[in-house]
Amino acid sequence: MDSSINNHINIEKIDRKPKWMSRIKFSPPSLIVGCGTGTTMDLDKEIYGIDLFDETCLIANKKAPGMIIKADAHSMPFKSSYFNQIVLMHSLEHVFSPYHVLKECLRVLDKNGEISIEVPNSPNFVAERKSHIYGWNKETLANLLKIVGFKEIRVNYVDHLGITDCLGIKNQKIHKILDKISSLIFPNSFRSIQGSGRKL
Repeated sequence: MDSSINNHINIEKIDRKPKWMSRIKFSPPSLIVGCGTGTTMDLDKEIYGIDLFDETCLIANKKAPGMIIKADAHSMPFKSSYFNQIVLMHSLEHVFSPYHVLKECLRVLDKNGEISIEVPNSPNFVAERKSHIYGWNKETLANLLKIVGFKEIRVNYVDHLGITDCLGIKNQKIHKILDKISSLIFPNSFRSIQGSGRKL
């Protein structure tokens, strides 16, 4: 198995779904770009997922049969204006051309549809890895969405993985203390950026 795929699967062992899912109000039909092994799929709704790797698609299809497609986000196999919502959860930093991926998202997004993006804040001591091609801050992500053609753009910081998550610390009291200290010393370095925009 390719090391990048193996890293993708290992990373998803961290239980991120409840925190992330609470930020998104799905409006089917929805599309998750870079769905990985399907940890972010909601089986009760019409949510499709695409991913680039055979291995991850195979695993995801067991969780959401018929809803996962192996596809390149730069050229998606969907008709224009099909989805009410598109979600990219820590996937945009891995693509070769974020501009072209977002342009493709704009194409398949219906009028008044919304895109939701979460990427690591840069610099991010936790999230930055060799597999990350690009990095953003609030200003650069907002500017990219604007250049692509999205409207009603909103960008803000959100909690993601703190230093204690990476160290595997389970004690909640120690967890809170260390996360507080790290956030004071390195403000926003252990946070992510969430952006959204609409196709009007």
